[in-house]
Amino acid sequence: MTDLESVQEFRVSKDLLAAVQVLFEARGADGMELVAYLAGKIADQHLLVDTLAIPKQTGLPVEFGCSLHIPGSEFTRIGTQLRDRDRIYCGGIHSHPDEAFHSAADDRSPTMRFAGALSIVVPDFGARGTLTKKTAVFRFDGVRHRWRPLSQSAWRRMLREVEAPVTILGPE
Repeated sequence: MTDLESVQEFRVSKDLLAAVQVLFEARGADGMELVAYLAGKIADQHLLVDTLAIPKQTGLPVEFGCSLHIPGSEFTRIGTQLRDRDRIYCGGIHSHPDEAFHSAADDRSPTMRFAGALSIVVPDFGARGTLTKKTAVFRFDGVRHRWRPLSQSAWRRMLREVEAPVTILGPE
């Protein structure tokens, strides 16, 4: 199996993006962010992102926006479901109320901090789409152990929208 860091192209199901946008907008109507995990299967130098895993999460209003709490047991539950489907985590996608950026909390989150992982931050609770010119995309650098922002041209080359069926794993 090829490791995630060597993947040069992520082929993302258009249906997955449409589904996550609906979820972002619904959660955003309540003033809350939403986090979802992306998973797929590696083939050659690309990964087909065809699975969206939604962990159980609690929105927490904070002084300057909102935050989330995800129980640790959710990572084990989702990881088991992905292994059973022969899929691997490849990153996360989450919404922000306004601007898309990696917050200090995003940088510290241990859930997706592994070499080659993607972190996609969607502004405006997804109201204008998911992969827009205002979206921010980061890739975890396994050598420097930090998130590296990708330019819009870089992530547009790396993320390809494709027709593919999608599996959605919801919270229990």
